[in-house]
Amino acid sequence: MSPAIASAIAGASAGGIGGALRNRRNILPGMLFFGAAGAVGQKIMDSRTSPDGAKDEKDLRGSWINSKWSPVKVLSDDEYETLLQEKMLRVDADIAIVVEGIEAVKTDAAAQGSGVSSAVVTEKTGDAKS
Repeated sequence: MSPAIASAIAGASAGGIGGALRNRRNILPGMLFFGAAGAVGQKIMDSRTSPDGAKDEKDLRGSWINSKWSPVKVLSDDEYETLLQEKMLRVDADIAIVVEGIEAVKTDAAAQGSGVSSAVVTEKTGDAKS
């Protein structure tokens, strides 16, 4: 079954249900209108996409997505990989800072002695015990 026929059937079903909710006389017009709208919309989308189902990259390069006013940007695979590596580096640095803090709390607790420790941090859970 082609995508246009599937969209027409889905639109007709939705239109029929919507028409039934309003009045019995609205079932057939709802089915016809929304079925046609689904088929036409699918045909338009089929004509705008390439045969493999993805938009052409040249279409995205000149579109509104790359304008200076858009908050989003089209990234290549290399740019995306670099971005992810930078974020992983930041997360690793944050983890190292937290581990240093845990070690500092443990050394302070050990220096105070075992009877007075009020903030001993367990290594497995990271929770503070009183």
